[in-house]
Amino acid sequence: MPKRWLRAAWTRWTRSLTQSSYFAIPESGDVRKGQKAVVLIHMPLSIFGCCPGRRKAVRSQTGMTVAVTAWSALLLHGCAAKSNVPQAAIQITRVPQADSAGGIETEVIEGTVSGASSDDRVVLYAQTGTWWVQPLEKEPLTRLDRRLHWINGTHLGTKYAALLVDPKFTPANNITELPGVSGLVKAVTVIPGQSRPPSPYISFSGYRWRTRTTASNRGGTRNRYAAENIWTDRMGALHLQITGGPKEWICAEITLAQSLGYGTYSLQLRDLSKLEPSAVFAFFTYDYAGGDDNHREMNIEVSRWGDASIKNGQYIVQPFHVPTNVSRFLIPAGSTVHSLQWEPGRMAFSSETGAGKAISQHVFVSAMPQPGLESPRMAFYVYNEGPHKQARPAEVVVDKFRYLP
Repeated sequence: MPKRWLRAAWTRWTRSLTQSSYFAIPESGDVRKGQKAVVLIHMPLSIFGCCPGRRKAVRSQTGMTVAVTAWSALLLHGCAAKSNVPQAAIQITRVPQADSAGGIETEVIEGTVSGASSDDRVVLYAQTGTWWVQPLEKEPLTRLDRRLHWINGTHLGTKYAALLVDPKFTPANNITELPGVSGLVKAVTVIPGQSRPPSPYISFSGYRWRTRTTASNRGGTRNRYAAENIWTDRMGALHLQITGGPKEWICAEITLAQSLGYGTYSLQLRDLSKLEPSAVFAFFTYDYAGGDDNHREMNIEVSRWGDASIKNGQYIVQPFHVPTNVSRFLIPAGSTVHSLQWEPGRMAFSSETGAGKAISQHVFVSAMPQPGLESPRMAFYVYNEGPHKQARPAEVVVDKFRYLP
């Protein structure tokens, strides 16, 4: 190493050191301007596999004496500066199943990052021969939350990749080789698909549905969810149950394993009039990727939200806090059929009795989202934020789900 370079580096470092008051250890025990002080810094270079350097003393213009081991201090200072810079990393914590054909089915993929800012983004790819950006070409960037957690939907593949990128990064839709860590790409991870889905599936009305097995704050109440609370009977009807007790309720939720887009969605339900005011049945669409479109969420909900005096049905186009986005109505006892018809720029809701008598209708036309990767869902859970608290287990029976393009 050239002596001239070492001498210049040493001079710069010792000057910055003597100007830093928190390094000063005054000989008298007091720190006062202009008082002589001593700083001793010594780390044997033998721990790095080197020999200790020569000892050197430098007197600063402020009257401070600095005694250090020259070579050791320079090396220590450089290593400390580097160690203070966190290294970016990304991890996939929910890994979808492997499927070489890809196809129409989708799954949830999620993970965490470190050494990053919440302004950064995640780019997802699924491999079926080549790598395809996920979830959609028109929505290729996944956001991070404040905990640096990310979640989105993905089509299936044999392998899955997650890239931590600068928000200015523009991903390609289809590539044969993933980019490396360079420039706007801060971290990359690749993992093979699992041999089985991360949560159980159930068949109902000719479709495959994914069951929820993780807790959720849906409706403002923290509830557990279990696949055991979801089953179909010999007639093909779907049963969703709330089990457990007041200390901990265990709820049920299913998600259709594909996106359907525009069309008419309908459910035939058995009598819901005996539900407690705190029980909630919700049929809705949701898209993890559609944050700018309120996640493309549109709801038919049956609940009195903990207050027995209010109506038990409502249609919603999110965001719900806009008064014109909510229409409430009363659902009578007995079997009922509920539908939502989604068209470009229009969403029409309707409900009728099992005998075909109209109960309610409403049409929304403002701020209608376009299709993305949304999927229909059904959830049966407890809302314990109102005056009435759930007291006993409950069940909802769905006789049929139907979709017409």
